[in-house]
Amino acid sequence: MAKLKKVYLNKGKPDQRTIGEIDTFNKVFYKKVWQSRHLFRALNAYGIDSDYFNAFLLKDNYEIVVSDQETGKVYQTTAKHFKEHGKYFHFKEPQTDHRTQLFLSLEDFKMPKKTEDQKYQDFSKQVL
Repeated sequence: MAKLKKVYLNKGKPDQRTIGEIDTFNKVFYKKVWQSRHLFRALNAYGIDSDYFNAFLLKDNYEIVVSDQETGKVYQTTAKHFKEHGKYFHFKEPQTDHRTQLFLSLEDFKMPKKTEDQKYQDFSKQVL
């Protein structure tokens, strides 16, 4: 597996957040989620920061791999598919602005077969 680089929002600021990891050689973006915290229930969907998505992932049609740490499920799609089928939402809480995100319904992801590619299982076991 190629070296993964963490992707941050607001790097170096008090509200810095890690939004995933990227493998620029193989063009894969990995995102770990916890269903109880990250699932947008109204759409049954997971999201990615839209600025980052449009600036980096869409341009080279990255593969997107989302690993749910609670259920053990792994979801996969391409950036192009994510954009075509996704929906934009902006959540702003009193103390936290989650910025605009692009959400894709779980039904629009495909789930890799358990034996299809070990990289998905390897990634889902790593700790961010």
